[in-house]
Amino acid sequence: EAKGPGEDLTEAIREARLYGTAINGRYELGWNPCEIVIATNGSKFRAGHWDSDEYIAATADSMSPVDAGFAELTKLVSRPAMQVRRDALLKKIRKNT
Repeated sequence: EAKGPGEDLTEAIREARLYGTAINGRYELGWNPCEIVIATNGSKFRAGHWDSDEYIAATADSMSPVDAGFAELTKLVSRPAMQVRRDALLKKIRKNT
């Protein structure tokens, strides 16, 4: 969910979770392809799981691998992390076909 500069991210991450719920609702029970949601206003970021109120927060000013928040965010949404999720979903698809 993208918001304008300075806009509050509390509502944005809630909206992102609602989008995740709507997307996942189009699939059979237990199939949740939209696992991670992200909200930003250009200078702040929040990311978390579609079904949890917990999220990771980071700022554009802290984009450094030594910053704990940015490191957590990177770990959650990095390409390798997304590939692991993709592979698990593909394995589940293949198992059910």
